Amino acid sequence: MRPDARAGFVNVHNGVQLKGVTQVTQAAYDAHTGAKWIRDGQHYIATATDKGRAPLAQVSA
Repeated sequence: MRPDARAGFVNVHNGVQLKGVTQVTQAAYDAHTGAKWIRDGQHYIATATDKGRAPLAQVSA
């Protein structure tokens, strides 16, 4: 049995909703304070809201 076979994962969002993933420029990527990543040389950021209110400044992965 794999060591992680017994691990369970639960997604608790408490009203936080992922609004989308956007491909951005290097400058926008550098300025973004939330979730961001690079895949195949392209820069991406994630945007989320808290129960439909204002966009969150930081999103934890």
